[in-house]
Amino acid sequence: MQNAFLHGDLHENVFMIQPQGYVHPQYPNHVCKLHKSLYGLHQAPRSWFSKLSTKLLSLGFSESKVDTSLFVLQKFNSVIYILIHVDDILITGSSASVIDNIIHSLQTTFVVKDLGSLAYFLGVKALWCIDGIYLTQCNYIADLPKRRKMENAKPCTSPMASNCRLTSIDGTPFEDIRLYRNIVGSMQYLAFTRPDIASVVHKVSKFMHNPLDTHWLAVKRILRYLKHSISTALFITKTVNFTLQAFFHSDWAADRDDRRSVGAYCIYMGSNLISWSCKQQPTVARSGTEAEYKAIANAATELIWFKSILHELSLPP
Repeated sequence: MQNAFLHGDLHENVFMIQPQGYVHPQYPNHVCKLHKSLYGLHQAPRSWFSKLSTKLLSLGFSESKVDTSLFVLQKFNSVIYILIHVDDILITGSSASVIDNIIHSLQTTFVVKDLGSLAYFLGVKALWCIDGIYLTQCNYIADLPKRRKMENAKPCTSPMASNCRLTSIDGTPFEDIRLYRNIVGSMQYLAFTRPDIASVVHKVSKFMHNPLDTHWLAVKRILRYLKHSISTALFITKTVNFTLQAFFHSDWAADRDDRRSVGAYCIYMGSNLISWSCKQQPTVARSGTEAEYKAIANAATELIWFKSILHELSLPP
């Protein structure tokens, strides 16, 4: 969608001063009452989504109850899915002709640019093959070392030493806090397609408020590992097996500062890894059993959510 936020209709009274260069000579002190949203308004994202969702509902789509950005259409023995992220939209389904009709209908209301088959979406590159699809962020990874002039750094085969235990007191303050937060924030985005770095990124993310030189050394080790594994991709294979399986684990009292445990899980649909998480538990577990129980509860919650999604997608879990 082009100029997405400019399509939103305002339902509140919003006024703005006359823009520079367009001030009325007879009424220079008057203000403008907006009928459409503008970029920068707090109402703009909500108004845009309301306008788009209303159009999709008029075309026969139903809005997902567990994911408000997902819309499903079941019509003429075909199923169409639409996934929305602000003004970026993915459309897929079982009928190419129905998809073309939907795009044509959207073009009557919005300025839509059809980019064809999925190739690049939100920084994730899609590589198609006969058996499935590879999801990679290789272009994004290649840009990270350049921010610290580490293009010539020696690659590393592991993201972190097994005996590495980071704390908030061992080391001296790192001088460039903004750089640390920028790099680690980028790594958090990379973890969307790289489950192999989820655990180590979690460890260095805990010190973004006050990083030390030891923490920065750990970050540089991750950068070297990413350089070594830049071609690594997440493979999603074609399957008719929609069986959900979850694996979980916890590290009791893993944090040396506050003794809170770390819980992690990964979820498979058939042979495809579709979800993973590695987070510090919000409260202190008084035993390893309690830490494991919290980890399995989080995994079960995610399983129930995926079960609901599959049900709305008309796929029997």
